[in-house]
Amino acid sequence: MKGARKYFGSLLSVPVLAIGTICSLGETDRESAPATILTVSPPDAVRLTIMDTGGAMLEERRQANLPPGLSRMVIYDVPDSIDLLSFQVEAGRDPEFSVLSQRFEYDAASARTFLEAVQPSRVAVESDHGTDTGTLVRSLWTADGRLDAVLLQGDHHTLRFLAGNRIRAIDLLEGLRLAVRPRLKLLVRSGSEGIHHLRLSYSAAGISWKVFYNLLLPAENRTADLWCHAAIDNRTCRKFDDAEIILACTESGLDRVRRRREQDALEPLGPEPDLVYEYGRPGLVMLEDITGPGVVEQIRVAGRKSLPARSSVCFRLFRRKPEVDLFLVYDGVRFCRYRSRRRNDWNWGTESHSRVDRYVEFVNDGESVLPPGTIRVFRRREDGSTELVGEDLVPLVRPRERCSLRLGPAAGLRGERRRLTYTEVVPFHVYEESFEITLVNRSGNDHRVRVVEHLYRWHDYEIVRADTEYSEIAPQTIEFRPIVKAGGRRIIRYTVRYRW
Repeated sequence: MKGARKYFGSLLSVPVLAIGTICSLGETDRESAPATILTVSPPDAVRLTIMDTGGAMLEERRQANLPPGLSRMVIYDVPDSIDLLSFQVEAGRDPEFSVLSQRFEYDAASARTFLEAVQPSRVAVESDHGTDTGTLVRSLWTADGRLDAVLLQGDHHTLRFLAGNRIRAIDLLEGLRLAVRPRLKLLVRSGSEGIHHLRLSYSAAGISWKVFYNLLLPAENRTADLWCHAAIDNRTCRKFDDAEIILACTESGLDRVRRRREQDALEPLGPEPDLVYEYGRPGLVMLEDITGPGVVEQIRVAGRKSLPARSSVCFRLFRRKPEVDLFLVYDGVRFCRYRSRRRNDWNWGTESHSRVDRYVEFVNDGESVLPPGTIRVFRRREDGSTELVGEDLVPLVRPRERCSLRLGPAAGLRGERRRLTYTEVVPFHVYEESFEITLVNRSGNDHRVRVVEHLYRWHDYEIVRADTEYSEIAPQTIEFRPIVKAGGRRIIRYTVRYRW
């Protein structure tokens, strides 16, 4: 080979890609397999089902002109992150079609696969100490995928270790046949001759999606503007043209979003509360749920999209105009993780916090679900400019379901929740408990605040006294809606009786 080929040291930190084989063949099959390799056509149609936890399931339609019996096939234009164990292929109307073995090859996937493919070969290693020529015996790598050293055998059978951090370039001095494009080699058996319509399916890593929302609140009326954009990140070396895209919401991914929402709600409240209520959700947030990778919802992207290799693509999913409600919430109860949770424990649920939160709510009036994602809420000023109001995470919202977003604490408002009495009316059977909630408004405007109280001790309860009108908004949950004057305060007292 006239002229050396350099493989520069900047590629030496690329992660490793495994190359594997499935299904070993008997000696008879190996001897009868033809030497000619048939090339499968490029994909006619591609569908990507992208998981919210990362990775995608790909479905393709291709064609191959096969003779009866054994054939060797090669498939190009496959992702370099393909999971070989997940690969499946069907041949339509040929029931005897079967895959006997399959192998993925891509020598240029990383510096490690390249060097392993060329050893033992004559190379010239350029380092800080000069250039050394010899046979590449072995390359050594660190746990994080960086080149540690190379072992070089000189012309006089001398061995030399060259440190990886000193190597600038490696020149290949021999002409070798390398798999510079990702390819999948198959040995198949066909029962008929002619054009076979192949259906391929496999999974691949390196493909992910995110959703971003912008909600613009109006200056006067309740009609807001909601934009939803999706970003797909394709880190593979393959380009997808005119692909049908499905965004899949899995049980594990939705659980991750739920935990992030709970963590954001709990962070300002103090050290590690174990149990807490979230507005709009019934019951306590308690133990971790057991989740799996099962698909819960699928969002089909309108039209077909092209995804360039090793890049990201952003596009709009939809735009809607929902009717929004803006309000304030004081949900003051919190629970210490170290307290007993017996229903007759006199000290259960006496801790509190002082934060009054701003909320915005709207109903998903579309025909499709709202996928989980980050939402930024803006408000339009009277002069036409906009200001950022807050940011939150949107959970999975199905059609006609209500979405509640917490925008952070309200300036100038604070609350206090204090228990007044705890009485054992009938030992182990009837108990009464009284609370006092104080709201303080240091802002310059009057505000209506939704004060939420959770009757968490037992489902058989009765409000025996209350100095403010209330309503039951969920099982074991009541809500007061007092108006707090500017610069003033408002006190609410009530007594609940439990029976068990």
